[in-house]
Amino acid sequence: MKKQNKKPIENANDTFDDSILRSKKATLVIAILSILLGGVFIFLTQAAQLDKAFIFIGAFAMAGGVFLIAYVIGKATADRTEVERRASRDKRRVRGVDDTGLRRANKGIKCKILLEKTVGDYRICYRRVKSTNELIVNGVVYDEMTALLEFAHDLSATVDGHEIHAGFDGECFSYVIFDGEKVAEKMRLI
Repeated sequence: MKKQNKKPIENANDTFDDSILRSKKATLVIAILSILLGGVFIFLTQAAQLDKAFIFIGAFAMAGGVFLIAYVIGKATADRTEVERRASRDKRRVRGVDDTGLRRANKGIKCKILLEKTVGDYRICYRRVKSTNELIVNGVVYDEMTALLEFAHDLSATVDGHEIHAGFDGECFSYVIFDGEKVAEKMRLI
């Protein structure tokens, strides 16, 4: 199966390539049909005075449609937010100058280590603390993103002239990239 290359996102208004937009439209159509089918199912159950269990099946179909609509809206908002976050980060960043750290990483806090890799003298950690994902290099937090649900994102830092990226590809992999080379990748099921 050939993997499709996505076009780079140029501004906050151009957040989708054609295939993503088509899949979102298809999901919305399925969600609306699910809601309508559930409503019809409940109506027919009431009209024919069938068992009450059929009402729950119709309600479940309607709830699934509502959930799909909420997911598509949340995904679109997350994509737009990520584009704006990257644009503001790139605007602040000066080419060839190292990033300043946001703060020292708190080691005593409860967190989930999503991916960790040592490359040369750099210890790179990509972790989630409550609803915040952090990119930590040598004990210093360089970039972070806060979101209740995780969608595709990329955290980056420039340390001693090295470009370091960590993130989630939106499908099922976390990754760490050091100077353009993928040095670590991990499948995430949850």
